[in-house]
Amino acid sequence: MSNFLTIYFLRHGQTEANLRNVQQDHTDTLTELGLDQTVRVATALQGRGIERIISSPYERTRQTADVIAERLGLPIANNQLFTEVRRPSAITGFGRSHDLVKTVRGAMAENFHNPDWRHSDEENFHDQVTRAQAAVAALQQLDDECVLVVTHGLFLRVMLWTMCFQEKLTSHLYEEMYRFFALANTGIVQCTYDREKKQWQLTQWNEASHLTVEERAPHLVA
Repeated sequence: MSNFLTIYFLRHGQTEANLRNVQQDHTDTLTELGLDQTVRVATALQGRGIERIISSPYERTRQTADVIAERLGLPIANNQLFTEVRRPSAITGFGRSHDLVKTVRGAMAENFHNPDWRHSDEENFHDQVTRAQAAVAALQQLDDECVLVVTHGLFLRVMLWTMCFQEKLTSHLYEEMYRFFALANTGIVQCTYDREKKQWQLTQWNEASHLTVEERAPHLVA
């Protein structure tokens, strides 16, 4: 087994909710543009030595992974660890300008640094980091040399921050980095894990040569 593991993280293609800038759940599907982005990124991922595909089981990630799996001739392993950060179900389907969304998100922002507070059924900062730690640990146990993980914009960032800061990641750091690390639909992120040193390194962020200039402008709703 090689000392190095390469992970290609991939955000799913554009969804209907991304297009309308509304809160989405596990059922949201890709737009025609999102499907086309997926075809293009599948081509971009050819020849990279990918041995395994892991995917969030959400509809939008599965649609993305299915196209890539067919192109690469690989099976897909669904894994709940790589699903999107869960938002309160009460605001699903509403735009950010809706009064209910403003009220709920305002309360979440006010209580963001309180590890014991939740509005309802969402994941708070502590929950997100706990799951990200489990996801990263699962990747470190793989014996492959090159793996594709099809996931979601926000949770991908939480995993990266967890890799970087480990136990030093705080809710304040999280807030500072959230908007700085923007990611386009089907943006590719490459990380390398040194098994001997037990260290992660980010080697490429938001590779998007397969996208048009307009498509590279990232949506912040993951």
